Amino acid sequence: MPKSWGAGDGPYRFLRLTRDDAPRSRPGWCVYPSGFDATPEVEVICGGRNSKKPSAAAIWRQGNLLHFGFEPDPSAYNEVGRALLTNAIVYASRFGDDRPLFREKSPFKSKGRGRRPITPDFVGQWRDKFNVKMIDYWFEPELLAAVPRDDAEIFWAWFDANRPFLRTTEAGKLAFDEEARALGAKPRAASFFADTIAMLDRGDRARAQKLLARYAPEGAPKSEAGAEIWSTWWRDNGPYLYWSESDGHRWALDRLAKRRGIPTGECRGPKRAGPYPLPR
Repeated sequence: MPKSWGAGDGPYRFLRLTRDDAPRSRPGWCVYPSGFDATPEVEVICGGRNSKKPSAAAIWRQGNLLHFGFEPDPSAYNEVGRALLTNAIVYASRFGDDRPLFREKSPFKSKGRGRRPITPDFVGQWRDKFNVKMIDYWFEPELLAAVPRDDAEIFWAWFDANRPFLRTTEAGKLAFDEEARALGAKPRAASFFADTIAMLDRGDRARAQKLLARYAPEGAPKSEAGAEIWSTWWRDNGPYLYWSESDGHRWALDRLAKRRGIPTGECRGPKRAGPYPLPR
């Protein structure tokens, strides 16, 4: 049963999609939309209720792809269900110019469940359900000695103060970005590129080059390029960059937004659609 999707987690309006005489079937597949708001090509259309809460996304779009999570055969749908399916397909068909911007490997594709990389955003979600045992799961061993673990309030104060300088390692846990800490550069801040590029002409050039190589998107200048080349790139691409924790914990370029000349922060939802009505 989907809910009408509004701000926050409620109130919910539940809609029955199947006929009263339809055979019983599995409800379908939904996913908690954690991180969806960070990537511009993803749009949640409505939630659904199965074993998850109704705040989980059941119908959502990524670029020109549609996820319709309700499993019953369309022949089992009532008038509401058929209209929902039809309208979702028609709506998604308007996004022929859009494309998925990131790909995340499903843990169900490997033997057993693969462990998801730990990111600062992921840790932040556990603020109200914190258990000190989680610390060993979240942080690289060499960082554990610096992490307070005697008091939840002290831990979260430490985490908030150091969060800008934490990065996800290849092992999928958190460690300090020593170059960022040394320069006081905050990789996910809007001012990161302007601040780091300015350091290329200072004595911190080597550290700045490492940071640019680590966090700049594909297609950016080589890290050894000079400040003038980087400044030109930043001027031309800055409005179309977004931070992605789901796809490598780095900045990414929204090519559709750049092609249309709309800052990626504004190029969301229906604004990413193509011409309407659709050409026949």
